Amino acid sequence: MDFKASKLRLEELDVQAADMKRRAKALYQEVIKPMKDAYAENRRKRAAETPLHMLPNDVLKLILEAAYDHRPSEGCSKGHVLTVSHVSRRLRQLALSLPRLWRCIHIGPPTPFLELVLSRTANFPLFIVIDTEGYRTREDHPPDGIGGIDLEPRHVAHLNRLFESYAERIAYLSIATDNYRILRLTHSSLQCQSYPLMKAIELSAKPSTLDDENLYQLPQCPNLQTLSLRAIPASFYNANFESLTALDIFEMDLPLNFLRNVAQECPNLRVLRLDTVEIEDDDEDDDDVYLPRLETLRLAHLSEPEPCLDCFDAPALSTLVLVSCGLPSIELSTRDSNDLRPFASVRCLRLANMDTVDDPPFDGSVLRYAPCATTLELRHCGEGEGSLIEYLADADPPPLPALQTLIVVGLQNEEALDAVLRVAYNQIQHEVPLREVQLGKDVREAMDEELLRMLQELAAVTTAADADDSEDI
Repeated sequence: MDFKASKLRLEELDVQAADMKRRAKALYQEVIKPMKDAYAENRRKRAAETPLHMLPNDVLKLILEAAYDHRPSEGCSKGHVLTVSHVSRRLRQLALSLPRLWRCIHIGPPTPFLELVLSRTANFPLFIVIDTEGYRTREDHPPDGIGGIDLEPRHVAHLNRLFESYAERIAYLSIATDNYRILRLTHSSLQCQSYPLMKAIELSAKPSTLDDENLYQLPQCPNLQTLSLRAIPASFYNANFESLTALDIFEMDLPLNFLRNVAQECPNLRVLRLDTVEIEDDDEDDDDVYLPRLETLRLAHLSEPEPCLDCFDAPALSTLVLVSCGLPSIELSTRDSNDLRPFASVRCLRLANMDTVDDPPFDGSVLRYAPCATTLELRHCGEGEGSLIEYLADADPPPLPALQTLIVVGLQNEEALDAVLRVAYNQIQHEVPLREVQLGKDVREAMDEELLRMLQELAAVTTAADADDSEDI
């Protein structure tokens, strides 16, 4: 009896549940679904009315190209066009229709998107950025004990296949690693290929990973224009970089013979930047480093720049830049001024973050490397007694007799500001008056009106461009 009653009750509940489902479905179809459809339609209309979606496709394409196209001199973010391709269906379609936006490929093992991104580049030249910092090879396990993430063989295989299959399309290559062995793993496939479109290469490692006994052989790049090496002991022997115009070298000990090889293999070099390097005189050859077309020489973070300057023979040099280099004081300078080898062709001398290596006064030797300079730029070069600006104000005769433009940034001291005026007076007394004095905003704000008025009577006073970082000059 109880069983039959329970069965009947369950059947009644099933009927009621089915009726509730029917009513809920009817309610959804009659009320909720129309509301959702209306809400979605409203969202579509509002999205279509936003300024972005009101723009035609041609204009949006131009915006995407301006925002995400790769420029080696400016760098680019790792996400680049992947970000915008996930915003909306329209933007994704536009991004996929522009192969040049995908040509900058950032590779940091693992490489799951490599083939996908390559398939979207059509036949455009490729910009390859490989970052393996923090990765290690199997050979790095004890006894070396290098920490980091294991670099699996399949990752190296991806890179080697990239160099072998796309060598004719790679126009820019950047490899950054803190493990020199990883660079070695890709060396054979990289070096065995010829790269006809390659215009720029950047290779970077940590100094502690150097292997000086085996020089890194650079690949064949007949049209290479820019090369940057950070702690990479590369070989320029038979490199034949006739098209190379700019070379940056960081954090290395450089034998003079290395620089001679650079000069021999890069006859059209126009810009040379040496940062945190140590020039080693190998005494094998007395020949100078002859760079007939060099126009700009930049030395940075050298405790003694003079030996480096003395090794160059650059008849076309027009701009000499020294950043964060030591300036010897009179007490420390043991060199005869007649031993200096000036660059008579230099017209612009730019100094930043320069100070004496010991107590002042400054001996003026660096200025004598550019005796015919018409422009002198001083950025944050000290303010104390015997500083560079004080030397210019008191020198008799002026060390730069052809000086026409003086650029001063980073002075706050009252005596240093007064020295700027004395420099102008000193030039007039020796019949070589300044035409223009460019003052940084900080200098103009610190200089009182009377001092500024007196300076304006001697030369045209303008405002100098304030660089974000004096290291970038």
